[in-house]
Amino acid sequence: MKKFLLIFMCITILLSFCACSVESDTITETQVPTTAEPVQTAQPTFETDAEPTPKPTPETVSMSYSEQLKLLENNLSVWKINTEFEPFWYAVCDLDGNSRLEIFVASTQGSGMFTTGEIREINAEFTALNQYSITDANGKSIDTLPDVIMNEAPCYIDTNGYRHYIFDDVTRSGAGESTTSINDLCLADGKVKVNILGYQTSKFVNDNVVTEYANSKSEIISEQEYYSLASDHFSGLERRTQRFGWFKLEDGDLSTLLKNSLDVFQGKLSDMPEKDSSESTPQSPEVTESSIPEGKNGNISITKNPTSESLSIGGKTWFIAHANGANKISWQFVKPEGGTFDVAATMEQNPGLKLEVLEGDTIAVSNVPLSLNGWGVQAVFSDGNSLCATAPAYIYVGTFTVDYASVFNKYKTAYASGNINSESANNLGISEMAAYSSKAGYALKDLDKDGVPELIVAGIGGEGDKVIFEIDTLKNGEVVNLCTSTVRDRFYLRTDSTILERGSSGAAYTSYYLFKFADNKLNILYELSSDVNDKSQIFWRYTNHSAGAAEQLLNDADGKALVNNYESVLYLPPLTKIK
Repeated sequence: MKKFLLIFMCITILLSFCACSVESDTITETQVPTTAEPVQTAQPTFETDAEPTPKPTPETVSMSYSEQLKLLENNLSVWKINTEFEPFWYAVCDLDGNSRLEIFVASTQGSGMFTTGEIREINAEFTALNQYSITDANGKSIDTLPDVIMNEAPCYIDTNGYRHYIFDDVTRSGAGESTTSINDLCLADGKVKVNILGYQTSKFVNDNVVTEYANSKSEIISEQEYYSLASDHFSGLERRTQRFGWFKLEDGDLSTLLKNSLDVFQGKLSDMPEKDSSESTPQSPEVTESSIPEGKNGNISITKNPTSESLSIGGKTWFIAHANGANKISWQFVKPEGGTFDVAATMEQNPGLKLEVLEGDTIAVSNVPLSLNGWGVQAVFSDGNSLCATAPAYIYVGTFTVDYASVFNKYKTAYASGNINSESANNLGISEMAAYSSKAGYALKDLDKDGVPELIVAGIGGEGDKVIFEIDTLKNGEVVNLCTSTVRDRFYLRTDSTILERGSSGAAYTSYYLFKFADNKLNILYELSSDVNDKSQIFWRYTNHSAGAAEQLLNDADGKALVNNYESVLYLPPLTKIK
């Protein structure tokens, strides 16, 4: 009997040790950080059009969340995007629920409104960050994301434990013309897959806006079926509402921002706290327009500023703005010599101008007169207590397509010949890269904000690496070439309006130059080039010209991290075919 009691006591003590708690912020696989809604318990077999992914294997968590946040903080240079113009937002997440944190980086830009970004996750050894590729459901690499900069999104958990986040993606193709898709974003096994569930298109037909709805197979469906696509696609699966703590780096202390962002994701905070509550006093909606704060005020945060546009007389365009925490938007225009006007007053000031507010977040501008040149346009958001304005975008009106006609004619001649190679391209004075594209297109973009837009020429239907054929500007009415790509020396445009040059003279010898266009010339900001030492090891030479710093030597990993930073925000503006 005593032996039995002794054995029973030993088992009891052993079980008590097994029940001891771990460190409070160490998250195990069963402690998934999310804000849950009432969920359905049924778990049917889940099937998608995409190739099935193996069930994730449990991981042993060896670093607490507080330690992981410190790791993110110490690796700021790896995930920070350097930009002067477009706002980049950041959020701390655990999108795949594997207890290793990710830093989500995103920015929404352009009149057509597209979102670029990246997701980096702490690796399994808790020593560095892995950047994950972004693909469609078929595994094809894509350059953009849905509109992810949102306070919250639906999240469905499939039978494999993978989390599917539902985001809309709005693309504008003209005033009154747009496409909105419903997207399933899922991080699994080191890949970010974006699967389009369906889309709606709106376009002008006989001066009326007509909207059609379709599923992922392009089959026409009803409006009700469209808005039920996600719930039907994930029918019976667990559904949650996931909150995101988006922030900008200038919003406050980095360690605090990272912690608060994670707390929002875990549901410990309903939203990101104010930078300093004493700085933001709720204002009446009747506050004078000239005193409206820009960027952030109260609970409102601007996530998409409108983008400046260059137009010919009589042209049309549209402006888009987004904000978190607001329930109302209005538009105002600013005259170059001063004075703020609403939509009606702006049309009175500019006879013939037509302005039309579309779908709440967009204003269409058409029949633009020369008198509108230099005017600014901005959105004003309200939540009923506070007002917050976007940074103004500017409208430049002139005969710019006529001014650049000589450049257009060179490309027309080249493509009409049907035989473009390096020799013929050089003889015509065009980019050698034209030989790799079936046609060329152009865009006008005011890179230095001086009222004169630069001409961007690039390929349509080419190899798709966003290479720019050439960039030109106007000086005293004459076309001045700023840069022209060759096969081994290519130029790219970045979302902050800087220009990246990438040259190669061999497999181990690549050079990068980052320029800013100002004072009618390209001014070098950074220079980075790879080299090989006497042990056949690659290293990098780096110079920060903008700071007047001396050349530094970097190891291969640090050099490649800078390259990734330079190339992560390359983009092509929407192109008009040269014809």
